[in-house]
Amino acid sequence: MKPREISVNTALAELLLNNLFSNASRHNFSGGEINIVLHKGVLTIENTSASTGLDNQQLFRRFYNPGINKESNGLGLAVIKEICDASHVTIRYAYSDYKHAFQLTFQN
Repeated sequence: MKPREISVNTALAELLLNNLFSNASRHNFSGGEINIVLHKGVLTIENTSASTGLDNQQLFRRFYNPGINKESNGLGLAVIKEICDASHVTIRYAYSDYKHAFQLTFQN
């Protein structure tokens, strides 16, 4: 596979990835899984969860909290979406078989 270069602000990229990894860990259960896959310019971060899927219409809105974590202020995914938009990264969310998955597609 040929290396692929992307151009993003390093501080924003660090914040983006830290938030996604932190969410995958925080919203998992003891003994659960976190899968990280990079394939053809798409980074997928997937984690098991005892909760149901998130509302695709709401999940990137500020203060959205589906009630899973009472301590959440509902800003994390909104920040992630803003960073993606500013960095020309497409983010998608899917839920299947008790797993949340976030896919990041990086533009050249």
